[in-house]
This record gives sequence, structure tokens and C-alpha cells, in this order.
Amino acid sequence: MKFSKPHKNTAKLDITPLIDIIFLLVIFFMLASTFAEDIALNVAVGSDKGNVIEQLDTQTTTVEIHPDYVQIEGLQIGLKALQARLRKTPDNLYILKATNSINVQRLTEVIDFMRINGVVNIKLEKAG
Repeated sequence: MKFSKPHKNTAKLDITPLIDIIFLLVIFFMLASTFAEDIALNVAVGSDKGNVIEQLDTQTTTVEIHPDYVQIEGLQIGLKALQARLRKTPDNLYILKATNSINVQRLTEVIDFMRINGVVNIKLEKAG
């Protein structure tokens, strides 16, 4: 009795469509990455000499930023009071003094809040 060899059906994998999809994805991500723009905040960083303040004709207001609250001229106030104060005097030079215990996120939140409420003159100093 003679047995015949079973026929091996070899499946062939065509990778041409896979390569096409990979190239389309590469092109898509290359194009999509150029649309993202970096947004920067322009903040003047204070010097040790402090002679910039005397040259300006605007009034200055000192704002100390703490992790849980904000102080203006030594008075602890909430966001509603800060918003009212900022809208009354948006042309003042606001000197932000950041304590060592705050993080960059908190500082950015306060700067954004001030910009939204019309403040254009912001100077950043380290709290002494």
C-alpha cells in the first residue's frame, strides 16, 4: 500500500498593504507635528539692583504667591477680590514674588489669571 504525501498548503503573507499603512502613518504624524505651536509667556525677571522700577511712571503693586493663597501689599485675599483689584488697575506694574514652596504650575496659574483680567505689566522676583 502506497501512501501519498499530504500536500502542504503554505500560506503566504503579503506585507505590501502593511508597508503602505506604515508610510501613511509616518506622513500623517510628520504633518501633524508641525501644526503644534509653543505658547510662551513674556515675563520680566527682576534684577538685584531694582533700578527698573524707578524708571517707570506706573504704580507698582506687590503680589506674593503662596501655595494656597495670594497676598497683595501684605493682605491675604481671595480670587474674587484679586480679580476686582486687577480690573481696577490693569496698567500698574505687578511685581510677583514667588515663595520657594510653590511650583511652576501655581505660578503659571496666577500669571494666566492676571493676563485674563487685563494685566500686561508683570515682573517676577524671588521672595526674600
